[in-house]
Formats: sequence, structure tokens, C-alpha cells
Amino acid sequence: RGAATLQRPVSQYSIVMARTLSLCTVLAIILATSFGALPRERKRAFLAECEEIHKTGDDIDEILDKWLIPTTDKGKCLMECFVYKKGLIDKNANIDHSTATPHFEESFPNDPESVKKAEEALSRCDKIDVSKLDHCSKGVEILKCFRKNAKEIGLKH
Repeated sequence: RGAATLQRPVSQYSIVMARTLSLCTVLAIILATSFGALPRERKRAFLAECEEIHKTGDDIDEILDKWLIPTTDKGKCLMECFVYKKGLIDKNANIDHSTATPHFEESFPNDPESVKKAEEALSRCDKIDVSKLDHCSKGVEILKCFRKNAKEIGLKH
């Protein structure tokens, strides 16, 4: 006699379990990629809101991707608005640590070291004197200071 091949019938339970596992895997991938994109999408939404107000005509994706800071008066106001919406400054264009920290926590989820670096980069800007600058220029100078310090500290954006 030849060896008999044993075949088990595929149960309905096995099919349901395989489909459930596949669905869970797909959902996990979607969630992982979505949450990684959240900070950039929020930043883009902030810039879009500010562009709607200031109508600079600047490419907001290029500003985000290249960390550009426009130099026109409207461009400076665009960036001041952006920094305000991110919570780095208050309505008077002064540094606001109480709203900046939650922004950093959102930008660097599950990365307390980066949150700490961001807080340090902003704290170093407490020392710059922006009192004689106009409102929009204050926001831009704080942003420049933050970015310079973030780079020196090794904070990835």
C-alpha cells in the first residue's frame, strides 16, 4: 500500500481566524503609518490656515519640507502665525513654554528624549531680546533661534 495523504477539512473557524488575523495586520499597519504622519499633517494644516489669513502665495509644502522662513513682511507674518498655532509663542509673540511642551509631546510621541531636546532648544531662546521687533518679526526670530538650537542639540525635525 502507498502512503495515504491525510487531508483535514478546512473548518469555518479556521477561515474566520485567518481573515481576522489579516484584518488586524492591515489595521496595525494603517495605524502605525497614520500616527507617524500626524505631526506633519497638523503642521501643514496650521500653515494652510495661516496662508489663508496672510495670502503670501508661498508654497507651504516647500516651507515645511525645507524648513524655509519667508523674508517678506507677509511671509514673516505667515511664520509668526504658524509658530503661534504650534503653541511656541503666545498672542503677543512671546515664548510660551506652557503650550510649547504639549506640542513637542505630540510631535515626538513616545520619545521623551526628543521632547526634552525641543524644550531645551526653546529655553535657550528665552535669552534673546526681541522687544524692539514688530509682532511678526518677533515670531520669526524665535523660530530661527529654536531651529538653530534644535540643530545644535541634534533634534531631528
